[in-house]
Amino acid sequence: MNNTILLVEDDIDISNNIKTFLSLNGFEVIQAFSASDAFDVFDEAKVSLIILDLMLPDMFGSEILKVLRARGLEIPILVLSALTEEHNKVSLLDLGADDYLTKPFGMKELLARIRSLIRRKNGFGLVVEKGPFRVDKEKSQIYFQGNLMNLTATEYKLLLFLFENNGRTYSREKLIDKVWGEEYFVEARMVDVYIRRLREKIETDPSNPQILKTRRGFGYVLEI
Repeated sequence: MNNTILLVEDDIDISNNIKTFLSLNGFEVIQAFSASDAFDVFDEAKVSLIILDLMLPDMFGSEILKVLRARGLEIPILVLSALTEEHNKVSLLDLGADDYLTKPFGMKELLARIRSLIRRKNGFGLVVEKGPFRVDKEKSQIYFQGNLMNLTATEYKLLLFLFENNGRTYSREKLIDKVWGEEYFVEARMVDVYIRRLREKIETDPSNPQILKTRRGFGYVLEI
């Protein structure tokens, strides 16, 4: 299980205290002190949960929530805020926050909420349906339009990665790193071969893809 948490908090002391506590409890914590730092991490690292402070120097946390959910990001998000009014909490939950913790808070409560969110994600995330796809991670199977896809191991890993990162564009080099791993030497053109194979299985017209698209100069993106 991925135990990496992205902590978006501009107060250095609070951020360091949270990181120290969570690290002692088995989590790897990536710190971001601004929205721009956070967006850089989204493009580079895969995290299992986001802790998001509302008051950041360059963007309100509520705006970050909107951007992440608009991208189709389904990572659990725990919001931290000094705002105590019920309407503030309801508004953030409506924007896509999964939980809300009011400052000041105890570290044990924070840990309990994090573990609860991750349990919910892992427990209910073994079978996921989105658009024409149904993914059964326990059985390593992907269904498209109700039909079980005949995929090689690499095709499955590539499609699963793009599915879990729906709406995000990845270069060939980044896909090689995420799907094949750094220990393997894979030529960039091999990614094109696998993308073409997947398109032949999910696109009505593989030469004019509407699901697994090419972003010229940037890479590939699954849009569902």
